[in-house]
Amino acid sequence: MFFVPPVLKYVDRNAFELHCYCTHPEPDKAIVEWRSLLVDWQDVFGWGCEDIEALIRADEIDIMLDVSGHFPHRRLDVLARKPAPVQVFWPHYPATTGLEAFEYRLSDAWADPVGVSERDYSERLLRLPGGYLAYAAPDFAPSISPLPASLKKGEITFGFFQSPLKLNAGVLDVLAGTILAVAHSRLLFHYSVNDFDRPGRKAREWIVEELAQRGVTRERIEFKGPLDLLEHLRLVAETDIALDAFPYSGQTTTCECLWMGVPVVTLAGDRFASRVSASILHRAGLSDWVTETPEDYVAIAAEKARVVDRLAELRAGLRAQMAASPVCDGARVMREIEAAFRMAWQEWCARR
Repeated sequence: MFFVPPVLKYVDRNAFELHCYCTHPEPDKAIVEWRSLLVDWQDVFGWGCEDIEALIRADEIDIMLDVSGHFPHRRLDVLARKPAPVQVFWPHYPATTGLEAFEYRLSDAWADPVGVSERDYSERLLRLPGGYLAYAAPDFAPSISPLPASLKKGEITFGFFQSPLKLNAGVLDVLAGTILAVAHSRLLFHYSVNDFDRPGRKAREWIVEELAQRGVTRERIEFKGPLDLLEHLRLVAETDIALDAFPYSGQTTTCECLWMGVPVVTLAGDRFASRVSASILHRAGLSDWVTETPEDYVAIAAEKARVVDRLAELRAGLRAQMAASPVCDGARVMREIEAAFRMAWQEWCARR
């Protein structure tokens, strides 16, 4: 919903014709928006492999772009039949498809460093110079509010907005280390988990117990469960600094935090899933918030939290900085994708 439309809306319609084969059972808000951006739309949920393949071939598709990967409602069984001459994978799914039928995968040099990441894919990487994604913030996002720490006499509120499934011993270590390193700080856990709103539930108590073992007392921890998007953004704005997960970092949540003026500390790992936030931060001009070790993660988070005036200054200008960055430049991303498609098509023609 936040990453595909802001790119597709800028396609050069004099050079490219867009078709979509939708495999989702029911249209949602994102799908309704996608429909308006494409020339032809086909709902193929429940269709057999042969029928979808025949439709794609009849439409004479030159380049097939998959955005599902191994997520639900995928139809890799169809794409494995190679219904289009060139097949490209857009990394909404954060790993390889593992299929020989895909020649290419879109990415960038921050998420997939040159000479390092090739080992992780069956596809060849097409690294877009300005980054592989563009973010479109909801038009109803609240205005930037003053830094909470400035209103609370220096008390710092850290936020963890990732799924609790991303919590592990290493993440819990740095969360605890950060809280203990910053006096008068607290940690807010917020995610669409109903148990976060229910004291005594295992999802909450496990986190409390794990942090207690690391020296963080219960009164420094808060929980908030499901909220609609507007209220979610308002809650994000009640924090001063967001703390990312690893080795599976954020994407949507990272963009949401930056849009609300909340910088994110991330640990860039050795694979795409652990470098998505790093890519976004580098492209948004916040490379000094990217770390490579747990020790640096705690040190950077604590260092940034102690200089409240500088943190307030960053917050005040962060939305404008984000909006002017390649992260929010869908037109640029589309031009670079088009160039990559041209190159891929020319290579196919040369092989022919």
